[in-house]
Amino acid sequence: TFVPDAHALVTTDDDRLRAAADAFGASYGVETDDDGEPEVFHTGFLYGVDDQGQRRGTWSFGAPPEGYVHDRGILLDQA
Repeated sequence: TFVPDAHALVTTDDDRLRAAADAFGASYGVETDDDGEPEVFHTGFLYGVDDQGQRRGTWSFGAPPEGYVHDRGILLDQA
């Protein structure tokens, strides 16, 4: 795993996965590499979601953490 203490969410229901991805504006897929092995690709964003399941913020992969920390403070103050 990338993060030892993380908890992965998994589904084998393609419709549910697509609905979740669409709600975030995310994309994903699986392609086969030259050796016949599957390669998964997906949107590289961090999403902030409120208690009602609404997306409240989106941060790009590799964005400086200061922006995320600043935005998170604002979102927590609004909660």
